[in-house]
Amino acid sequence: MFQERGNLQQAEHCLSQAVALNENDAEIRRTYSETLWRLGKKQESVDQLTEALKLTGRSDTRILLSLAEKCFDLGHEETAVACAEKAIDSADAKWVSSEENRVLLSRAWVIRARGHWRNNETEQALNDYHKAISLCPKDPGLLSELATLHETMGQPERALAAWHSVSRLGPPEQEPQHVVFGRGHAYMAMRQYQLACDQFAQANERWPQDINTYSKLVEAQLACGRTREASVVAQRAFEIAPNDPLAVAANHQVQIALSQQHTR
Repeated sequence: MFQERGNLQQAEHCLSQAVALNENDAEIRRTYSETLWRLGKKQESVDQLTEALKLTGRSDTRILLSLAEKCFDLGHEETAVACAEKAIDSADAKWVSSEENRVLLSRAWVIRARGHWRNNETEQALNDYHKAISLCPKDPGLLSELATLHETMGQPERALAAWHSVSRLGPPEQEPQHVVFGRGHAYMAMRQYQLACDQFAQANERWPQDINTYSKLVEAQLACGRTREASVVAQRAFEIAPNDPLAVAANHQVQIALSQQHTR
């Protein structure tokens, strides 16, 4: 009740008293843990959640999932992955029949995927992302991570397909910048430079104050051999932010391209 009112401090006080009076109640500790986490007392939150897990005397899927996410956030990667794997193993068909629980379980697969990714075990990470997406097929965040992983693995065609899947989830004019950039990077890797130009031009039009959009557009235009157009874009970036390293680098690239043209 206190949490709904946003009074987390009072909620913490009441829950700490409740824990003292009901030391063996795992659910109270779990609720207390969430309140501590929202207050920024992250290690205390994990400690309470760990105690709650011990009190259940079994593998409590929801507590394991919460513990996995919190440990991952704190950088305790091995513990996080171990909890995620236990959560996956403990989630039976009845538990997964709920849409809310499927969303929670997908996060366990994502934590395991990220663990594999950080260890450069990309194929294992890829398999885990697919498991997560099978539970939440319309999650743009999951699809974006999958696209980025494909890009890391040198699979631009698959990355592009994943970015298109993200795009289909909402109106084109509301696409986040990283999605438009993702398609542009995929086209660049596929050496389809004109299509890359189209993507970065779209990004530049929608986010004209972001110098990175100018930088990427210049790079794609130079790859297309459109040096004069790249020069105009680079100059515009320099006028907007003359001290920005990206604007300076874009102008430098254009000057190199122009000098090479003159020496031919």
